[in-house]
Amino acid sequence: MKFMKTLRGLVIALGIALGNTSSAQEFVGMAYDFVATNPAGVVAALDKYMASPTGRNNPGFPILNQYIVNGTDAATHNIVVVFPSTEAMDQANLANALSADWAVFLSEMGDATTSAGELLYQSTGVSVGNQAAVTSSNSVSQWVTMSVAEPSEYVEAWLELAEGYQGDEVFSQLIAIGADGRQGATHNLVITANNMTGLLTDPLNESRGWSEFIENVGDIRSIISRNIVMQLKSYAPSI
Repeated sequence: MKFMKTLRGLVIALGIALGNTSSAQEFVGMAYDFVATNPAGVVAALDKYMASPTGRNNPGFPILNQYIVNGTDAATHNIVVVFPSTEAMDQANLANALSADWAVFLSEMGDATTSAGELLYQSTGVSVGNQAAVTSSNSVSQWVTMSVAEPSEYVEAWLELAEGYQGDEVFSQLIAIGADGRQGATHNLVITANNMTGLLTDPLNESRGWSEFIENVGDIRSIISRNIVMQLKSYAPSI
């Protein structure tokens, strides 16, 4: 399936929880994986759309990620679009449906990519750390996609581990997956740092609590995939 066909439904409101275990704003949306046959063409298409009248007035903004480690999955890149609310998402969808700028974007993306999958995300409001600690425009994240049988027990176990051992330069958040096709994932744990060094040297990885955490979640969690992605470009408006 060509990305230009799939992208017609591209919507995600990816809520970012601020502060230790704070409640995130509500969000719901989708993230799209794709194989980029022309990565420069993807950036050019995004730049062109965001500079267009439709893009400048869009209440959301896209983020382009590149997979650094993706196992046997063929996807090379990922795009999410962040909205402040579902109402804003609806507004953008309606505007895009009537926009020649959007039609050009779909065509250019179709020439540069092939779709590799999509996920429906929902907020949980669970996070540990300070998002402001991640300052790099090319931040690195580990995505742990999993099937969780007892979400409340998993959250309790994760918070006990992360609040006790996670480093100050790392921000983690738990996102629920509403639908993902055949994979059967229910949650995605997203752990972000400024770079690979920060991600892999997080004290949590070698902590005394790690083995206890694995034991506590062993019967309620099955890991589907572990991926590492790097943010290539964010079109978030300047504050």
